[in-house]
Parts: sequence; structure tokens; C-alpha cells
Amino acid sequence: MSFTDTKGRDWRVSINVGTMAAVKRETGMNLAEAIKPSSDVIETISSDPSVFFDVLTVILRRQLDEKSVSIDEFAEGLDDEDVAIEAMKSLIEGIIDFFPKDRSLPLKKAFNRLWSATEKKATAQAAAAMSRLEDLDVEAMADEILSQTMSSGSSTSSTSGSLSSLPQASSGSNPGASLSESSSG
Repeated sequence: MSFTDTKGRDWRVSINVGTMAAVKRETGMNLAEAIKPSSDVIETISSDPSVFFDVLTVILRRQLDEKSVSIDEFAEGLDDEDVAIEAMKSLIEGIIDFFPKDRSLPLKKAFNRLWSATEKKATAQAAAAMSRLEDLDVEAMADEILSQTMSSGSSTSSTSGSLSSLPQASSGSNPGASLSESSSG
């Protein structure tokens, strides 16, 4: 199992008894329990970013040392949600693949079904959000903001209709909020 971080560095997630012992010693997470039906190891790793990161960095420690990459530098390479998700998938698959196939196959099948369903749902949610954004009538919103600004400004001074008489939005802020705040003061 492997993934590439946003800095272009490749990482191989390999689980063995040594990494399992190190993870248990340093994080308290017993990866050997992951195969048990009542275990919450996989759920805990996948739902808690801190646990995920701690377990992953213990497993990758040798590679981090070989590449002279600090924990903070490694974290900077996981600054994209898609990359972090791929790293998590690699970690969980690595844990599952450690165990004998006859014991890990049901967990692997369940994980693959869950992962596939999760990806489909995330894709559908992203598509719905994009659709809502595309349906926004930004021209009408801009006209409304300008209309409100022009009408509130005309009661105190004459407005020639020139855009240069409108208050300027400060950089990095919501232009609509800046205009509204400027015109109401």
C-alpha cells in the first residue's frame, strides 16, 4: 500500500510485527485487535485525524528518517484532503493485509464495499454542491447589492450612477458584506 503526498514524496505503508509493537507502545493503539469482530481499531483510526496521523507516522518513521523529513514537514505534505484520504486508505489496507487471508478476507471485503459506497456518496455530494453553486444567479445578487448600496447612498448625497462613487471592498473579505457595512455607517 502506498500514497504520494502533496510534495511529491512517495510513502509505502508496510505493517509487520515490529511496526505493530511500535504503534502499540507509542500510541496505545493495538493494531492486532483490528481483525476481531468487536474491534473499533479501524473506526478509531478512520474517524480521529490525530490517531490516524500518530499511527501513520510511527509506521513511516524509518522512511521519514531515510528521507530526512520531519513530522511537521510530513504533515505539510498531507495538506490536501484527497491525499490524506489516500494515506488513510493505504494505512487501513496495510493493517488488513497484515493478517492471514482466511481471517482478513471478510474485513477486506467489508472495507472495500464501505470505501466504494463512501466514495460514491462523496462524489454525489460534491456534484450536488457544484450544481447548487452553478444555479446561483450571481448577476442578480450583484445587482441587488449594488441597488441596496446605491439607494442607501442616494439619501445622503447625490449619486451619478458611477461605480467609482461606491465604497471599495477590502481585499480578502466578502465584497457584499463590505459594501453593506460601508453604506450603513
